[in-house]
Amino acid sequence: MIHNTLMIRLSLSLLLFFACTNATTCPSANNRPSWPKPCASAQIYDPLSLPQDDALAEARVILSTVSKQLYLYQTRADGALPAGSYNGTLGVAAVSESVIKIPARITPVTQALLTPILPLLPQLTLSSLSDYESLYAPFASSAYGLPSGINGTIWKTDEWFVAMALSAQGWSLRQVRGALPFPLADADVTGLLPAYTTLAAELAAGRLYMADYSLLDAVPNETGKYVGGSIALFVADSNAKLSVLAIRASATSPVCTPADGADWLLAKINHQAAHFYMVQANHLLKTHMAWEPVWTSINRNMAVNHPVGKTLLHYLHFCYGFFPVASVALFPANTAFDIIFAKGGPGEIPLMVAMYTSFNFTQTAFETDIITRGVQGLSNFVYRDQGSAINAAIRSLMHSIVEHYYRTDARVAGDSELAAMVLEVSALLPGFPSAISTKCALVDFMTHTAFSLSAQHAVQNGKHPYTYSALPYAPAALYQPLPTVKGTVSTEADLLPWLPNFTRAVAQIQAVLTYALPVDPINSLSGSQSQIGLGSSLNQAIRRFQSTLAQLQTQFEAEAAVPGTLVPFKLFYPQNLPYWGWV
Repeated sequence: MIHNTLMIRLSLSLLLFFACTNATTCPSANNRPSWPKPCASAQIYDPLSLPQDDALAEARVILSTVSKQLYLYQTRADGALPAGSYNGTLGVAAVSESVIKIPARITPVTQALLTPILPLLPQLTLSSLSDYESLYAPFASSAYGLPSGINGTIWKTDEWFVAMALSAQGWSLRQVRGALPFPLADADVTGLLPAYTTLAAELAAGRLYMADYSLLDAVPNETGKYVGGSIALFVADSNAKLSVLAIRASATSPVCTPADGADWLLAKINHQAAHFYMVQANHLLKTHMAWEPVWTSINRNMAVNHPVGKTLLHYLHFCYGFFPVASVALFPANTAFDIIFAKGGPGEIPLMVAMYTSFNFTQTAFETDIITRGVQGLSNFVYRDQGSAINAAIRSLMHSIVEHYYRTDARVAGDSELAAMVLEVSALLPGFPSAISTKCALVDFMTHTAFSLSAQHAVQNGKHPYTYSALPYAPAALYQPLPTVKGTVSTEADLLPWLPNFTRAVAQIQAVLTYALPVDPINSLSGSQSQIGLGSSLNQAIRRFQSTLAQLQTQFEAEAAVPGTLVPFKLFYPQNLPYWGWV
């Protein structure tokens, strides 16, 4: 679908086509490579072409000059986050359109989803943990996809906690290097490690892992709401199977272990609450804001008929509208997310600023990220395994596109529009490559883009709410300060003051379901490929990609159905993956 706001640029780009269609003969095929296939007389070439192949290369340069005036970067006031897209005549127009269209797409679907569900919520006085579970019973399977047996005791187990770390929270798990994240003695974990080893030995062997949300401690809690910058420590056994050792709920909290009863359960609940907030900031930064300069630079430097630009803009759809929409719907006081989260909507900005101090664009690519975090060897790591399969399928498609249009590294290096786009972004994003001059590097970048905006975004902000929002184990906020000593809670009943009341619990359910929207097949990663307009020459590659995704869907469903699977991880299910960053 063509955006109205891009009509000016598209009109200008018609120069590239009319000059050829109005000619009595097409330029000789001898004047350009055999790909794309030369057109017949009085017809245009394959509408996608590289600048070095285009008979109208001079027109492309003129259009790029014009585009640079129409799309301008918007530097953040503090300069502490990536430059935005909303500046220049067409940049402003595109963003203004997104501010209207994104909510317009969400609202009717949300209403259709929530209207039949909310009346089913039982009116409860939440006087026990099981009462919270009852809130989800009427629609647990249909709306939340809750696995069988979540009610009762399963969510309280350490096995469930580890399953969460290896699935939807897998983006944050990393190997411990250098020193333990908090003071912990061997005596504190008696029975949790084999008798023949020590914490020091496990650390030296690289078998300790952690999920670190400690950045949260630097962001103030809103009045009456609390969440701590939790750090969870794990150990992998000789078979690389993970188990949890200890949790420190915040910098001022005691270190708790599985031997600490209700204190331990409260520490795990706070850890889930911390993840709930951290994953929002992480996804906003790494699957939205970091890509705004890329979108802007493509529009400034690459002609509308550039095959790489056209492909990437498909996945970058509406990424430029994130910040303006979030500034209205997420960040301000008294919005839905501000109401439910401990640090409110405004807290996301300083948290993203803190994350951005260590941001490296290249290291956010899925395969590189897995290796950088040192988690490639863990067993039962469904986040890595399913993500790698989707990433490989995307890579295969991007390889086909690059091979079709470039064939040699020299042709990549000779692409002036690609070089200009890359050079411009490299000055704006830490870790962005300064040059892309080989086919391999280009495939890497295109795969990184498509995966981040589709699969990675869906994992962190998609249709899988039980992994990060189901009560009572994952509240958006706690309502009592975290204990500074052990023994503050003795029984599970003592935990109730920390959990949201009925009104707040329903608000959390409603807010999460608003963004856990179903994916229309035509907008799925598989079904949307025909919208790119790559031409019939790549139809076989697209069909192969779609077939691979269908096979992965079947495979992932079979894996989720294996008896004993605690978390039927569904976020990487191809049918759940939109091709763009849906909110």
